[in-house]
Amino acid sequence: GVNQQKVERVLLKAVRFLVLAALFTPLVYTESTLFPFVVGKVIYLQVVVGLAAGLYLMLVLANPEWRPRSSILLKTLIAYIVILFIASATGVDFSRSFWSNFERMTGWFALLHYFLLFVIAASVFPDKTSRVKILKFALIASVGVAFTALYSLIKPGFLFQTGSLSKLAGSLGNSIYLGNYMLANLFLAGLLYFENISKSWKAAVIAIALIDFFVFISAETRGAMLGFLITAAIAILFTLFVAKNKKVRLGILGFVLAASIIVGFFQINRNESWVQKIPGVRRLVNMSFTGGTMATRFIAWNIAVEAWKERPVFGWGPENFYYAFNKYYNPKSLEFSYYETWFDRAHNVVFDHLVFGGTFGLLAYLAIYAVVFGSLFKRWRGGGITYAQLILAAGFFAAAFVQKLTVFDDASSYLIFFVGLAYAQTLLAEPREKTAVGKIMPPRGLSSGAYLFFSLIIIMFTLTLVYTGSVRTFNTSKKLLSALKASMSGLQAAIPAYEEALAMGTAYVKDVEQDYLRKAVELVQNSTADGQTINRALEMAYRAGQNTIKTHPRDIYGFLLLGQLNHLLSYYDPKYIDEAEWAYSKAAELSPKRQQIYYAWGKLRLARRDFAGAIELFQKALDFNRNIADSYWFLGLAQYTNGDKKSALASFEGAIKRNYQFKSPLETALVGNTYFDLGGLEDAVKYYELSLNQSGTGEVYFNAAKVYAALGNRVKAREYGERALSASPEDQRAEIQKFLRML
Repeated sequence: GVNQQKVERVLLKAVRFLVLAALFTPLVYTESTLFPFVVGKVIYLQVVVGLAAGLYLMLVLANPEWRPRSSILLKTLIAYIVILFIASATGVDFSRSFWSNFERMTGWFALLHYFLLFVIAASVFPDKTSRVKILKFALIASVGVAFTALYSLIKPGFLFQTGSLSKLAGSLGNSIYLGNYMLANLFLAGLLYFENISKSWKAAVIAIALIDFFVFISAETRGAMLGFLITAAIAILFTLFVAKNKKVRLGILGFVLAASIIVGFFQINRNESWVQKIPGVRRLVNMSFTGGTMATRFIAWNIAVEAWKERPVFGWGPENFYYAFNKYYNPKSLEFSYYETWFDRAHNVVFDHLVFGGTFGLLAYLAIYAVVFGSLFKRWRGGGITYAQLILAAGFFAAAFVQKLTVFDDASSYLIFFVGLAYAQTLLAEPREKTAVGKIMPPRGLSSGAYLFFSLIIIMFTLTLVYTGSVRTFNTSKKLLSALKASMSGLQAAIPAYEEALAMGTAYVKDVEQDYLRKAVELVQNSTADGQTINRALEMAYRAGQNTIKTHPRDIYGFLLLGQLNHLLSYYDPKYIDEAEWAYSKAAELSPKRQQIYYAWGKLRLARRDFAGAIELFQKALDFNRNIADSYWFLGLAQYTNGDKKSALASFEGAIKRNYQFKSPLETALVGNTYFDLGGLEDAVKYYELSLNQSGTGEVYFNAAKVYAALGNRVKAREYGERALSASPEDQRAEIQKFLRML
């Protein structure tokens, strides 16, 4: 029969190993996948935790003593996970809620793995002796991440870093994530220091904390710095309140006074060059809550409130802020760039949960913090934990909450947050000090044969789930990156590579379909391939477009891409014009005030010579927000094409006044043509010269020559006329020669 004690011992070691291995997730970087800082990390964690979960079930079967210990924290987290699943099921796009996309990979499926890590870690490292290992390995991983950041100072370009101290990102790929991760580990370092560890380990903890603190300061993450300062302030005030020793109170007051003087000194001298050279300090003294990215976040937060009003109970579902943002899109967003118009997060954990899970989702999330803070305080009052553990554990969660008010979670922040929860669970649950295998052996109800049978089922289920949910996803990301690389060699190379990626059939196929749609339109427009290749590419794209809007019928980006594809197809067959019109109209239904939709739609109408229809669409985009240069430009283009040059000039001037960025010499020359046609010769010359500085064409040289002639500058007129003659095709030279003879 099966020796269950021996099996239990092996399983426990294996599960503990996998839990500790999961702590190294932030170090994973996969160059072979799309989003190398995201996909590899999440897949690694899912595989490790998935395997750990299977073995943990077998461990609990072997000895039920290893089951999770009941606590209010565990119950709160279970409620949170269940509520988010209900929100996913009742939301607007279950597939996106469950799986997310390659760029984020923070759907419910991934969240379940972080929760399982919490359950397993707290169960197999339940006491003072074993839980120390979690903190030790977490800190070892953190110093590894720190070195991946600092190494760029020696070798610029390492992991795409610039080698600048203020732009450190390391294996996390983002300085914001790095700052948040390092701050969390500083609290874990404090918790480890006050555990029962050797002097050598205490020295190691201090060294690691100093390295992590240096990287934390250098990352200059606004949210993390605020989290650190606010948490420190709360801890000081709390200590001042509970401290009974008069000397301690005086010492705290003295520290607060000294800190206030230092802060005031730096604030007064914030514009001095020496202050601007101090990492961290320069970020704090220049911190603004109104300009830059904060302005767009205020817009997103207002949208979140409007979206919550529509679906107040369970919200739109995890990962579906994207749909809410599109529906309630604020045209002011485009004032900050096109990039700022595609939000899939509110960049604030409260507003994100308000949309993700509605009232229930937000309350469930806030309950986690309430339970942690309340339970820690109660445990401290009862003598179960020390004051240092109370302050550092509570500080860990307080800082986490504050920094999440300006940024969203990624793989590293989710990991460290749930590791912190696992540690808190060991502090809060009833002690279980005897963890040696075999010392606690309650009666088992399973025979050896039954245990073996159930274990085989668990193994098969675990391996199937890990493969289908994680390994295939990883392979799909690799195929998509290969397809992207192949597309650089042209349409012929791209088609088979994308066919292979599309055939993977995972839940992430939408990412492949949308990427191929975008690439196909771009490649076909610039392709010299034969007709058969182009037809094959377009047929594939059309199928991909139909699939993506069928699977995700609220995704306006899919409708935009489909509209662009049908616009392109209409040059081969006019029947696709109506399909393009339909695609753009559907996009406009889903996001009624998004200017990009009307720009693309208006270009379609210009192409079909429906000038009045184009003007109507561009005017609508302009009316949404009269501060957007592109709206004036496109309206002017339609007016010029329609022959209304006076109105066109007014629109062009409106675009230029708002700092319109010309996309090509042809656009600059068009403004020159408009001035020329309306008699504004001096202005016409100015824009012709700008166009010629970018690229000289025969037509622009000839137009410029005619303007110089009208202004009486025969020397310039002849010079530009001769240049026009040499730069123009044969059939246009007769007119230019006639012009030159008349000078």
